[in-house]
Amino acid sequence: MLDKKIKVIAIVSPKGGAGKTTTTANLGVVFSMYGKKTLVLDTNVTTASLGLHFGLINPPVTFKDVLDQNFHLSKAIYTYNAKLHVIPSALSLEIKYKPLTLQDKIRKLTNHYDILLTELVKKYDIILLDSAPGFNAESIAAMLASDGIITVTNPDLPSVIATTKSVEYAKLLKIPVLGIILNRVKNKSYELHKDEIEKAIGIKIISEIPEDENISRALANKTPVVDFKSLSKASTSYKELGALLLNTQYHKSFAERTMRLIGIWKHL
Repeated sequence: MLDKKIKVIAIVSPKGGAGKTTTTANLGVVFSMYGKKTLVLDTNVTTASLGLHFGLINPPVTFKDVLDQNFHLSKAIYTYNAKLHVIPSALSLEIKYKPLTLQDKIRKLTNHYDILLTELVKKYDIILLDSAPGFNAESIAAMLASDGIITVTNPDLPSVIATTKSVEYAKLLKIPVLGIILNRVKNKSYELHKDEIEKAIGIKIISEIPEDENISRALANKTPVVDFKSLSKASTSYKELGALLLNTQYHKSFAERTMRLIGIWKHL
């Protein structure tokens, strides 16, 4: 799905709790597994959480420090593995921005991102921006800084309605929507079906990530689930998604095929 022109992808969600940050962290790991030099960057400065997925609780330098122009960008880059780097933002609620209008905030952040990403795209194959939820200055600036967006939503009516607005924003800003990730799927009768959601939003669902308690366990262990429980059902779905985006095919291991067949995912 991704071509050479798409290097910076914003992972967005119109509402919190959809699984946007979890998706960013795990896709980053999967891309690195495929040999892609990958950077995940937390542009959600106000309510940051991406670093938590990688054990970065209180890093000495964060993306917020870079935006405040206190440190060079290189000081905020942390290594997760040989192919995956992380730029976390601060967990602190302290905001140093002067009072600005929404348009001025977007303009200021977009200018920052353009300067920083011009440097970063030379060093990485793929950059994932974990955006802020909703439609604020941080999320819109991240969308504007990207080559395309992937929207994360859940199979319920409020989420789908909000996602429709997210897609409309992207079209208004003339930003390509690469697809929708349907997250936390339980396969219950009360959930909206994939076909219903695609018809309502007009965008293809590129992946369905199942509800999996291993994701919560992984976060508690400060490790993305694809590393924490590599054979879990969510991990397999993330690996399949990563392969799809990289225009390749993921071949399930014998263990994955066997466990899916006999239905013992929940015991992993």
